[in-house]
Amino acid sequence: MISPDEYKATWDRGIKEAEADIASETPKYFWGFCGAWGERFVELFQERFGITPISKGDLRRQQDEVYEHTYNKTIEAYAAAKFGKDAIKETLDEVYAYRAEIHKQHRGLGNPDKSTSQG
Repeated sequence: MISPDEYKATWDRGIKEAEADIASETPKYFWGFCGAWGERFVELFQERFGITPISKGDLRRQQDEVYEHTYNKTIEAYAAAKFGKDAIKETLDEVYAYRAEIHKQHRGLGNPDKSTSQG
């Protein structure tokens, strides 16, 4: 568990670094993705927004979660202002539909629960 001061510093660092990355045209987006649908996720975010997705690992420190949350929220605000308020959501919906189709075709799993790999 991190201290309140460390939490605030990590929160602020996520925002500051996202703003710097936006200014240098190198924004990232932290998310849990894998396989063929992960490739589609990366492709869409890079093509549509110029955002490079970064895959999150399974073992997470609280500092990582706080940093990535505030970083992503800053990137989402940037994308909403530049590409439209629902641009990220619409792209994620497209990725989920693609993911469901991949599962359906290759594993017979149908529509997986969206919550299992969200960022």
